[in-house]
Amino acid sequence: MLLMLMLVLLLPLVLVVPLVLVVLVVPLVLVPPGLVFPLMLALRVRLVLRVLVRVRPVRVVGLVLVWVWSWVLLRSRVRVVWLRWRTLRPV
Repeated sequence: MLLMLMLVLLLPLVLVVPLVLVVLVVPLVLVPPGLVFPLMLALRVRLVLRVLVRVRPVRVVGLVLVWVWSWVLLRSRVRVVWLRWRTLRPV
């Protein structure tokens, strides 16, 4: 029973994490720091709306968990990039 519950909870993570990583990493590498936050927010909202239409509630729970975690990682990454840019730019 516990194994089945773990599989049900981990399956959405296994399916969604690679997609979320691509959505997070590509803009952080290719887009200037000032544009990362609005673009990521737009992409994330679009992704969530698309998935909510197509999948079952169990997968939605997994997606929401990944979404919250990626939100936390994105905020910390944007803050680090902004602080680094601010401290390294010439006066």
